[in-house]
Amino acid sequence: MAVDVIDLVDQLHIRESVVVGHSMGGYVALEMVRSYPERISGLVLISSHIFADTSEKKQSRFENIDKIRQQSQQQCWLIGQICLHVMVL
Repeated sequence: MAVDVIDLVDQLHIRESVVVGHSMGGYVALEMVRSYPERISGLVLISSHIFADTSEKKQSRFENIDKIRQQSQQQCWLIGQICLHVMVL
C-alpha cells in the first residue's frame, strides 16, 4: 500500500510530505518511512502504534477491508479504516 500512496503523490507532483496514519493507516505510514525516507519530512500516528497486531486483530482488519471493497463507490480511497488525504504544506 505504501507504493500506491507514493504513486499517487508522484502523480500529484509532490516530492516530500508529512504522512499521517490513523489506525491501520499507521502501518502504511510506517512502511512509507521505512521504504521512502527521503520522501517523508514528518510522521504522525493517530490511534496506531509500532507493534504487530494479534491474530484476532489482523482477522478483524481483513474483514473490514472486505467490507470496504464491497462498497468501493466511496469518494476517498478507503482501505480498512484508512482515508488518505493528500495535502501540500
